[in-house]
Amino acid sequence: SRVLLCGLRLADGRELRVANAHLEAGPGAKNEAQRLSQLSSALKRLRTHAAWCEVVCGDFNSSMGEGSELREVLSEAGLARAPANGPTYAVPGYVDTLDHIWAGPALKPRAVSRSSAGEMRSIVTSGLPTPEHPSDHLPVAVVYTVEACRAPRFAVRAEVEVPVEVEEAVRVEWLAILHGAPLAAARAGKRSMRAQKQLEKSFLGTLHTDHAQRLRSWQSAATEAAKAPLAGGASPDHARMCYEMGGRMKNRSEKEGLPRQQHRRRSHRW
Repeated sequence: SRVLLCGLRLADGRELRVANAHLEAGPGAKNEAQRLSQLSSALKRLRTHAAWCEVVCGDFNSSMGEGSELREVLSEAGLARAPANGPTYAVPGYVDTLDHIWAGPALKPRAVSRSSAGEMRSIVTSGLPTPEHPSDHLPVAVVYTVEACRAPRFAVRAEVEVPVEVEEAVRVEWLAILHGAPLAAARAGKRSMRAQKQLEKSFLGTLHTDHAQRLRSWQSAATEAAKAPLAGGASPDHARMCYEMGGRMKNRSEKEGLPRQQHRRRSHRW
């Protein structure tokens, strides 16, 4: 049993996160409990970062009928199962649908793969694998319609103004320093946080006071921009800069227990 997690970025910047699962096999309550634990863990990891839409698919080793806890977990997560077209597993004396595709509401199923009636009768009779189907499971596939990108519910925010008064080489180096900061404060130790603060302070200390303040203001503006949904026209580089700069400032403020505004004022005094 294993789970593959991946993220796919659409041309408009939206991210689709996918979990391809192979859950524990076998009947009985113990194996079902193991499958439930594996699925819950996969969902938790899949949602480490927010995404536009999610897909959970693969070999669940369960028919996921009415009353299935696996089914309840995915339904409560806001996912819906694509229509099934016949069994996906067949051995002499046992036929079942064990492979499924679940997706979020932004994906609408249009077509589902299926075998011909004659081929399915042969598979049910002889079982899998066969020369045409070398696996003990039949593949499942769905064609989805992707929901159009909705217009932002809030006013479009202007892009963060770049402090052109500061030389480009200095700005690039400042961004590189911020890029190296611990992004998840909960996982960053105190030593690494102190080292990052000292690095930023030392770098700004080599600059003219006005330039140092402009870099800090640039960082603060990115933090504020990261709070609001970015408009569809915002460039990927702008979105990434807001996310990285804003996320690191937010995490450091939470780490130190400081209000966001107080943190910015203290930074300006460095």
